[in-house]
Amino acid sequence: MFVKLDYESIQQFEERIREISKDLRNRFFRECTQRLGLETWKEAANRSPVKKGYLKRSWGITSVVQNGDVWQIDVINPAEYAIYVEEGHRQEVGRYVNAIGKRLVTPFVEGQHMLRGSIEEKIAPQTTEFLEGKLRELFGG
Repeated sequence: MFVKLDYESIQQFEERIREISKDLRNRFFRECTQRLGLETWKEAANRSPVKKGYLKRSWGITSVVQNGDVWQIDVINPAEYAIYVEEGHRQEVGRYVNAIGKRLVTPFVEGQHMLRGSIEEKIAPQTTEFLEGKLRELFGG
């Protein structure tokens, strides 16, 4: 298999990136980070199981933070039991639980993967398309 690279086009693209002002680059990265954080937050909340709605309502995001060349936003859920619903948990078979009015019958409850599933199944595939569109917008074509 052969790959033909147009070195001149790569150099031109690199020069165009350098020509973009630092302020414009920072706005671009901040907007992309914010958008991806919001989409992940919404999707994780939509995938959350609902009994009383507390888990679903507890999702949130932090502010966008820049640390050097890294842009970060955290999708969070401060509900005490969120990690157990996300990742799964062990339980004691035969123990009676008043809240559900039953005895536990399985030793492990599988996780719902609200956050991980959102990223892997929906957000990651959309990210490429979104970034391609933003780059076209940024470079005018």
